[in-house]
Amino acid sequence: MDNANPVDVFGQAGTLLQRNAASCMAAGFVYLIVNIVLAIPSFVVQTAIEDGFGLGGEPSIAEALALLGFGLTIMTVQVVVGAVLSLGLGNFALRLVDHGEADVGNLIPDVGMIPAAISAGVASSFLMTLGILACCVGVFVAYPCTLFWSFFILDRRGGGIAAIQDGVRLIRDKPGANIAFGVILMALAGINALACCYLASIVVIPFLHLSCALAYRQVFPAQPLLDQG
Repeated sequence: MDNANPVDVFGQAGTLLQRNAASCMAAGFVYLIVNIVLAIPSFVVQTAIEDGFGLGGEPSIAEALALLGFGLTIMTVQVVVGAVLSLGLGNFALRLVDHGEADVGNLIPDVGMIPAAISAGVASSFLMTLGILACCVGVFVAYPCTLFWSFFILDRRGGGIAAIQDGVRLIRDKPGANIAFGVILMALAGINALACCYLASIVVIPFLHLSCALAYRQVFPAQPLLDQG
């Protein structure tokens, strides 16, 4: 981020959040509800494994395969829904940064961008997995690369893989500031996870996305390609 000061970005994000508290908290509430719904099937699978499918013993091959298929389906749905939601939150945050106002309706992305969001979401998951496998240290590099793809898609109307590549180039050009920025966001996300089972999401999630949108705009000023409708 050229000339980006994370402290300034976070301060600006806090100001925007305060001035648009109702819409930001509404967006955060939508995020919270969606993630609660997505977590229910995972809880069902975990419970089934722990109680041995209610039989008190090891599952049969058929039961194990059925559970595996169910688990993979859940993971696929979570990645797809998460990617679409991330695009919507990116749109919400970018509109608030660019125009000073946004509403919950901005969480609904352009249908034509959904395939790009899904491919970016899958690529982001792959990058994070690689980061974790790299002795977990790599995640501090991988995570910042996944922060800006929604904005690249919204601004440039490009594909998801191209958006991830743009994010990687952004981090590569100035790794120190970007990795530091990502570490701060990871810490905030971790605090959110520990704070009453993500209930703080109604404030933390809008703040994180606003911070990313502001950091993105410091490098890429507003473009007329962003849909004004």
